[in-house]
Order: sequence, then C-alpha cells, then structure tokens
Amino acid sequence: MRKPYTIPEQEIEILINGLMEHGDEETYNRMRDKTFFVIDKKDDLDEMLMDMYETMIVRARELVVKNEKDKELQNILYQLASILRILAHELYRTYIKNGKGRDNERFIRLVSFNKDAPVTT
Repeated sequence: MRKPYTIPEQEIEILINGLMEHGDEETYNRMRDKTFFVIDKKDDLDEMLMDMYETMIVRARELVVKNEKDKELQNILYQLASILRILAHELYRTYIKNGKGRDNERFIRLVSFNKDAPVTT
C-alpha cells in the first residue's frame, strides 16, 4: 500500500507565488516540463500529483473567504488543483503508453481516441 504524498507548506507557497507571478499557462508549462523530465525516475508520479491535487482542493474549500484577497487565494488554489489534475492524467496516460500503466480508480478511463466513435446513451 502506497503512502499518500504530503506536500510541504513551503512547496505550496512556491506554487502559489509562481502562479501569481507567471500566470496559469506559464505555470502549467513549467510544471509539465519538470514533471516529464523526471518521468523515468518515479513510477508513481501520477499518484503524487493526484495527492497534491486533493490537498489543494481541500485547502481551497476550507478557506474562509473574508475579503477580496482571500477570494483571490481561493481562486489560485483552484487553478493549481486544476493544473495538478491535468498533469496527473497526462502522466497516467503516458505511463499506459509506455507499458507502465496500472489499474487505478482515481483516473479517468479513456474509452476511445476516435472522435467519430458512436456514443452510447
């Protein structure tokens, strides 16, 4: 059984400051580059990113919004959560393509890449 990753407070602050300074697109690109640079060194990086995503979501939901600054922080936490979840799913798909995939209910299962495939109702 894998132990969930606990993101250090300092790392959260770095992510928040990075998003505020560089914007969401630049932050996503930087995080993606770093993530795929270390893909061969870890086989559970997708799980780690999902743990980080869940931490950000919980923090955003538990944040008591008293003023505009709190609301901005909450939005940033939601943006970070979104980026982390996207990266986790991209990495999960990459692991599958590389033959390192494993069955995990935390990730969306892609049924078909074919956009013309019939959709069941």
